[in-house]
Amino acid sequence: NTFDTLSMAYALQYRLLHNQPIETMTLQEEKKQQQLIFIAQADNRLNTSFKSHLVTNYYVADTANHRVSIWLAPELDFFPVKVEIYDKDNRRGFSLSLDQRPKYN
Repeated sequence: NTFDTLSMAYALQYRLLHNQPIETMTLQEEKKQQQLIFIAQADNRLNTSFKSHLVTNYYVADTANHRVSIWLAPELDFFPVKVEIYDKDNRRGFSLSLDQRPKYN
């Protein structure tokens, strides 16, 4: 249950695809670990470069040090279409967005 910031999004996807509970996960950053609990928010619609108003499941883990937001698209097998990580201590963050529909082989 220990993941880096991006692996956490795929762990959420895996748990949803396999009907597993979303449990506490541990965020591993350099030499620090922090417990995160993801809470499902209201479903959200995102405008992406490949589809307008893409329906997503939206999850947030908010702690004293970090805020992690993940948008997963049910029509893409809960593939993560957007991930935002904000480090409250250093007042910096980053956002990653999917720019094209994933191609499965």
